[in-house]
Amino acid sequence: MTKLKWTLPDKDELSLVYKRLYVSQNNIGSFKNCFYWSRSEYDRTCAWYQGFNTFGYQGFICKQNKNKVRLVRSFESLDNYNIGDKTNTGIIFYKDSFNCVYKESKFKDEDEIYAWDEAVGLFK
Repeated sequence: MTKLKWTLPDKDELSLVYKRLYVSQNNIGSFKNCFYWSRSEYDRTCAWYQGFNTFGYQGFICKQNKNKVRLVRSFESLDNYNIGDKTNTGIIFYKDSFNCVYKESKFKDEDEIYAWDEAVGLFK
């Protein structure tokens, strides 16, 4: 099994985490009702976030704002996981059975809240 290091998700990955773990799996990851950073930039001063609440709004805000962070990573495995399954280190939110590639979200948020530049620097 090859696992890559934990990183900040891009906005599309974060949207999948929201839809597949928060909405479809009844918040299996115990996400807080707040904004989470993605690593995707909108422009020089703003970056994309995902709201984890009833509306699930995705938008962009100034990078100096502080938000929560939930890390993700990809891995290859011959084991057959499904969306919402727990591994030793996280929860599956993406599955490509043909190539045996999966993506998982950590079980919990990072302890701090971060400005975007800080989060990207720490978790790239």
